[in-house]
Amino acid sequence: MVPHLVIQLEGAALVMQAMAGLPRGAGAALVYGVVWIYILRAGVRDVGWSNVMQGLARVAVVWFLGLQIPRLLFGGVTEIFDNVLRQQPGRLRLPGPGPISFARYSSELLVIDLGFSMWPWLFMKVFAARNAHLVQLSAGSSRASCSSSCRSSCAATARG
Repeated sequence: MVPHLVIQLEGAALVMQAMAGLPRGAGAALVYGVVWIYILRAGVRDVGWSNVMQGLARVAVVWFLGLQIPRLLFGGVTEIFDNVLRQQPGRLRLPGPGPISFARYSSELLVIDLGFSMWPWLFMKVFAARNAHLVQLSAGSSRASCSSSCRSSCAATARG
């Protein structure tokens, strides 16, 4: 959790440096201060609602761009996959029968977006893996560590 917070503050500092010319330390302090004041004034419930609205907006933007970019560049989702199939047919070997439909493509966009926000540490492993077996090993080790940490916290709660 701490690395994600540090990366967010560092990113905000870089944005403040580029947009307002502030030194990185001052930009990070300013963003941290704004977040701190927001939480103190609005409360954690409003922070939760802000996260919900941000998530919905992100899903809408990803879905919109995921559908509009293929439409503008290739004429549509079906056309982009037809083009790839003509040029490099091996790139589209997915499990399951039939062509990639609009519904399947949309659901894959949604799963990628939700998965990235819920398990960002797994996406680095998925995109850096050499083969599918390494992805399965990585997912299995993450699931095992999660379940073992849940078991230990449940045991501590039961004892306490």
